Amino acid sequence: MDLKFFTIKKKINLIKKKKIFNPLIHWNISLYVFFISIAISSVFGFYLFLQVNKALDLVSVNKENPTIHKVNVKGIQKVLDLFSNNEKRSTDILANPSNITDPSI
Repeated sequence: MDLKFFTIKKKINLIKKKKIFNPLIHWNISLYVFFISIAISSVFGFYLFLQVNKALDLVSVNKENPTIHKVNVKGIQKVLDLFSNNEKRSTDILANPSNITDPSI
């Protein structure tokens, strides 16, 4: 008489399950991101180009008398006077050094 005991037979797998890092998916994602960023930057560049062209169209130029708005001469003269005053002050400061003496001497 054969007695069969309840035995659990466990299959032993010596082969590792392959968890493969698939670089193809990551390369595809990086390429898509790259091309999308190029497309977005070119659209943004074209938008800026249109904005600059609009700004240039605002300058009024007559066909008969092509003149562009002149620079304010009075404003330039004020700035030049300011620079000349600063130059005079700096030469005065360099010519007459301060009378402060070093207290540690």
